[in-house]
Amino acid sequence: MKVVLTRERPRNDTLRKILELAIDVAEVPATETAYFPVADVVAACELVPRTIIVTSSRGADVAAALAKATSPDTVIAVGATTAARLAELGLRDVQVAIDEGARGVAALTFAGPVVTIGAATTRPELGAIIRERGLQFQHLSAYETRARTLTDVEVGAITTADFIVVAAPSAWSVVGPHVASTTTVVVRGQTTFEAVSADHSHVVIAPSDTDTVAAILTRALGE
Repeated sequence: MKVVLTRERPRNDTLRKILELAIDVAEVPATETAYFPVADVVAACELVPRTIIVTSSRGADVAAALAKATSPDTVIAVGATTAARLAELGLRDVQVAIDEGARGVAALTFAGPVVTIGAATTRPELGAIIRERGLQFQHLSAYETRARTLTDVEVGAITTADFIVVAAPSAWSVVGPHVASTTTVVVRGQTTFEAVSADHSHVVIAPSDTDTVAAILTRALGE
């Protein structure tokens, strides 16, 4: 049995180390990240936020700098990984939207103005939720996710995989065309589930924590 992991290195490390004890694991990063200078991103903020929403751990450095400069009432992290990174940077009392994506944030109460921090290219759902509440809103781009051109070896690993783990719609847009119809795709979060399910039938949704993803894969491979 073969499992392919598609996050950028070293973001696969913990899951890979758990799985490779008993499973053939290949890493095929679907994207690469280009970070914008933190000071430039913070300087672009036009609001004094009462709420900062951080949609990825890759935006945590910007969030920490903005929080230090503006002292918001609330900081919301989308996912446990983002929350952990914010804690490492010294942010306390961070609310966590456990359900990844806009649905998790929608379950929380927060006040405006709101500043979201994440990728340069964003999905519309989170902004729509904030606007529906009548709150001032600005998105700050902390980084840009760029699709990688896969090598022939990487494409071969994908086409022969029994399972592939996909954490974001941007990753699926790269690997999706090469995934066999019989491959099971394990996705993180509802937003990614919806993107993958639109054109693939074997999809399993998993929480964002690595231990649960590992347990799902190990159990499935043992069946």
